Amino acid sequence: MTNDELLDVWANADGVVKRWVEKRDRIELKLRQRMEAEGATAIAHPTLTCELKAPTPTYDYGKLHGLAELVPPDVLATGYTPPHEETVTVPERWDARVFKTWAKYGAGVARVINDAAIPGTPRLVIKSKA
Repeated sequence: MTNDELLDVWANADGVVKRWVEKRDRIELKLRQRMEAEGATAIAHPTLTCELKAPTPTYDYGKLHGLAELVPPDVLATGYTPPHEETVTVPERWDARVFKTWAKYGAGVARVINDAAIPGTPRLVIKSKA
């Protein structure tokens, strides 16, 4: 198979996959709507598990401050850390957008920059031109 043929097959497969993903998304939306309408958190099926799982909640810290008045201090200390300062060692950082411009300062600088480069693995990107 030539490269052109492989790319044509890929484009066809990509279109099929997109259509199936859209179809799956519509089915999932319909199932979710039915479950919510019925107040269900699961649908019984012989070979599949279908459940609505609630995400882990986030909390409004401003509202949680009321716990400080309701919970004994020793208990509060097990689940609350008051605001405080910490001394943290920040590792060195280099900004490639800046230091790459330093190559103008000579061949030695350019050599260090080039020698420090760690090339990544090339990524294959295929997308429709349209």
